[in-house]
Amino acid sequence: MKPLSIYFSLCFVFLVGTIFSFGCGDGHHSGSQRQKDESSVLRIGVGRDLYDGPDSRSFVHGSLNAWESLTYLDEKLQPRNWLAESWRLEDGGRRWIFQLKKNIPFHDGTLLTKEVVIENILRYKNHPKYDPHGLYRDLLSVRGAGERDVVFHLSTPCPNFPASINYFGSAIFPSGSFDSKGQFTKFTGTGPYRFVMNKDGVIRLKAHSAYWQGKPPFENIEFWYIPDASTRLNALKAGQIDAIVDVGGILPSQLPDLKHSKHITLRSETVATTHYLLFNCQHPPFHSIHNRKWVSSTLDRNQLVQSIIGDAGVASDSIFTPLAEEWQERLFPLTPSFEKPPDLSPEVEISILLHSGTLQRWPYKDIAEAIHAHLLRGGLKAKIRIEEAGSFKESLKKGNFDLVLHPFTLMTGDPDIFFTWLSHVSPVAFGNELKNVSELASKARYEIDKEQRKKMYRQLQKWISENGLLLPLYHDVAFYAHRDHIDGLKIDAFFRPNLMEVKKNKVAR
Repeated sequence: MKPLSIYFSLCFVFLVGTIFSFGCGDGHHSGSQRQKDESSVLRIGVGRDLYDGPDSRSFVHGSLNAWESLTYLDEKLQPRNWLAESWRLEDGGRRWIFQLKKNIPFHDGTLLTKEVVIENILRYKNHPKYDPHGLYRDLLSVRGAGERDVVFHLSTPCPNFPASINYFGSAIFPSGSFDSKGQFTKFTGTGPYRFVMNKDGVIRLKAHSAYWQGKPPFENIEFWYIPDASTRLNALKAGQIDAIVDVGGILPSQLPDLKHSKHITLRSETVATTHYLLFNCQHPPFHSIHNRKWVSSTLDRNQLVQSIIGDAGVASDSIFTPLAEEWQERLFPLTPSFEKPPDLSPEVEISILLHSGTLQRWPYKDIAEAIHAHLLRGGLKAKIRIEEAGSFKESLKKGNFDLVLHPFTLMTGDPDIFFTWLSHVSPVAFGNELKNVSELASKARYEIDKEQRKKMYRQLQKWISENGLLLPLYHDVAFYAHRDHIDGLKIDAFFRPNLMEVKKNKVAR
């Protein structure tokens, strides 16, 4: 991967106005052949690398529309069919039977069958690193029945199973895609676009002409990994790319510029991502509930959003995204209270940890500086520490921080995935505190009565609020933009673009 090559290539284009090797000019066409080529390709800029490679659960990100799953969640975070036509439960939620759709072709010409699905599910089960949220931890067996049925046998009831295995949880690939370790030996899927190559930060895709929902609107699609936010925006304004589509793809500070840019349409979508301030509860100063509660109760999140996030977020008074309406409990008041000052030695310096990869997708640096200023007003010393991905992950693992900014997306629409994440994001920092919630979280996971589950999850949310493990800062509103020769482009709650409904106008500008 060479994402910086795109950055320097784009800078070169902007400086000298030439055409670089990907064939992009200044937004205008020259010649009939170029018009034909340009009309068949859609170029999308993103701020993160959507290529995961062979040693991953899905090879490429779901936003590429290259693979599909048994189920997906709708705008209310409820499961709907995708490769599965229907499902039903038996034995009190211990057995789930999914019926597959007929005649679904993979890109290599083979068809979706129950045997193929079983092979994929066993890969997740037998190689837990490809099941990071433990979605199949209670799976006893999976077998075929009849012509198109796949039967899941679980050790305990799983009331939300169709939702829990949606999207990344049940991405399906053809037989023979993996080796004995579960790694990809080849990649192909059932989506409207098939993977062609990944080179210098550009993922190239080609239309799957036999796609089961019809012919895709573009012959070619390219996803450009442009890590620098300013370069992404300049590429869009110059016409080097047609769109910026991803959560965090456009920073709040860029919105005024985009709103006044010619030939660019700006759109937004509430997504299932919430941004949190996590506390290290195991060592000073935030081993003290009082100190954690002081930060939570005095930090003005409304002001934080108004001054930094703007329209790109909503101040959060709940742990869960408002899209998960049935689980939402407003337990984190937005009106600051005035409690006695924190109790700690003035020599203690608080470390605010940031992941460098988030800084060009969300205004985490500005948020951290606002928190830093708030701590100083409370008489506390603080420093901001920015680390690359590997170091950041290691610091979380070892609890080497006091505060950390972290996003989380409620991918299943169900609280269980949140509590699973919370128990793994930093076990050292949360260890002793999480012991108090793990037992109830396990009970809630398997409770078949929905009202009882709601009661349990409310208790868990209340416990987190009262003990100050974390503070939800804001719920994300993702902005995306495209040149006005593009029609129909949208994203959903999980920032997946609807590439089957996008088209170009006849006259591009």
